[in-house]
Amino acid sequence: MQNQDSDGKELIKFVEGFFRNINAEVKIENEMLVASKISEEFEKAVGKKGPYRLSFNSPMENAEFITKGSTFLKEIMNFIELKGQTTLIKLDFERDYKKEMEHYLSLRNSKLADLSRRVEYKSFTRFSITTILQYLNEKEQITNHICIIDKNIKEFSLDKYKYTEGKKSEINTPNLKEDYELAKEELKKLIKLRVEDTAKNLTLKLDREIERIKGHYDKQKKEFSDSILKLKEQNKNIEVQINKTKEEEKEQLRQRIKNNIILIEKLEKSDTLEKLDKEEQFFITDEKNKHSLKINNKLINTTIIYYPVFNFGLLLKGKETVKKVDIEYDPFKDLILKGVNCDNCKRDIRELYICTNSHVSCPNCIEECSICNAVLCLKCNKKRCMQCNKKLCKNCYIKCYNCKKEVCKIHSNKNYANDKDYCINCLERCENCGKFSDKTRIKKTTKGNICEKCFRLGKIK
Repeated sequence: MQNQDSDGKELIKFVEGFFRNINAEVKIENEMLVASKISEEFEKAVGKKGPYRLSFNSPMENAEFITKGSTFLKEIMNFIELKGQTTLIKLDFERDYKKEMEHYLSLRNSKLADLSRRVEYKSFTRFSITTILQYLNEKEQITNHICIIDKNIKEFSLDKYKYTEGKKSEINTPNLKEDYELAKEELKKLIKLRVEDTAKNLTLKLDREIERIKGHYDKQKKEFSDSILKLKEQNKNIEVQINKTKEEEKEQLRQRIKNNIILIEKLEKSDTLEKLDKEEQFFITDEKNKHSLKINNKLINTTIIYYPVFNFGLLLKGKETVKKVDIEYDPFKDLILKGVNCDNCKRDIRELYICTNSHVSCPNCIEECSICNAVLCLKCNKKRCMQCNKKLCKNCYIKCYNCKKEVCKIHSNKNYANDKDYCINCLERCENCGKFSDKTRIKKTTKGNICEKCFRLGKIK
């Protein structure tokens, strides 16, 4: 890298300085500049991971050849431009979300006992680009603010939001390259009409100036051509005059003809017309340059705007149940990204019930216990009384100790002998003490059907 002209040395110095400024390691190795430990931000911007081996003298194997027009150098310049003036803004969406969630959800048999939240951040970019239209002796400046949200051009006004200065530690700096390309394409559309109108007016003015210049030089060319024709016409008149003139005067007239011929030849051989053509072209070219439209776009600011996306954990408490549901909410778009789904039909719901087994249900997927009116859902393992066929919740059915049938409390009772639950078909009331006993333990006597205990003790009324 020793045999470099002054431009080449400046280029090396610039590239080396750039990598040092972004805290990369830089060293010269085998006639190449090697940059390593590159920031992730720059790697994302150029779409290529380091280390970078850079050649400046000539193309080399496994190296980027850097010249003034090389792609890699353009990437460096774009990165510098994007990083030059960058503003970080955080949108403030702090408010009473517990109250909002209570309004958002219609809780039929539960209450929102507590709300926790996790926060992630999303970002979008706004580019402020100044366009300078320069023509004649005038400069016209136009500034456009172009906002890219989710890879689309969107209208955005910061005045509508509360915001604070952002912190680099809260977000990962996004790759701005793709957004910037979209912004530049949008800029072309935004300034297209203004550029076309200006160019049209300049063309009209240029046409008038060219017409004036051509008229001026056409006149001079005609005057030059007319001067030759005039001399030729003079000679014709002199020749006529010679025939009518005395001999002693003819010689003088012949001399005049000779003089005119010499002058005509001199004029015809001169480069006067060529000079006039060149002058005409020079002034036309000068007017074209004056009337040309120069467009200069300058990125004056890149704003990274970020905002929170909340993942709320809602603790719902019913009479005997507790259920936690998650809701993901984007306050910038005022959009529920992930709502509450019915555990039965899987539809997104706002009106919800918590069943006795802590399932979340919509109104279409619930039933009620026939005994206590507790909420049951289609997913629950529901019971039915073998006697009356009524639907029963887990708290309102009895499994007969004897026959194993499931019945409601109305159609069951306790066996006083073992304190177990039986269905009414497996029990019989003692006509002496009035207590229920297993039918197989009932004694038939003249005094009626008596339980074993009363029969054994002989205490028969």
